[in-house]
Amino acid sequence: MRRRAIPVRVLAFTVPGLLGACGPVCGNEIIQEAVSPDGKLKASAFVQNCGATSDYISQVSILPVREEVGDEGNAFMVDGLRGTIPQGLGGGPTVGLEWTSSASLTIRHPAGARIWKDESKVLGVDVTYQPMEIE
Repeated sequence: MRRRAIPVRVLAFTVPGLLGACGPVCGNEIIQEAVSPDGKLKASAFVQNCGATSDYISQVSILPVREEVGDEGNAFMVDGLRGTIPQGLGGGPTVGLEWTSSASLTIRHPAGARIWKDESKVLGVDVTYQPMEIE
């Protein structure tokens, strides 16, 4: 029995489509960055969008000032409960950043939003959280 080869152009369209179906491809949009008073660290607030079937997730990472955010915030993650919390920049819940010293950061977030992560200390920085009412 003779085997039939699959045309290259069929593979060129099918394989990337199948690989994309294996998991969401997420994009991050930086919405705010704040550098610590000593200039060594930064807090980066970003919104992650993983496609139409998932909610926008606002996240915060505390990083050395020259590093970029990764796939997941290392300090804070919050979503908008599928649109029940008003959207801010980038489509996720509004997040505010304020360094109160080089070793202390306050993160403001909408009251009632679903919190996925809220670390109390990251890279030696004490992190506090302040819910805010959104009108």
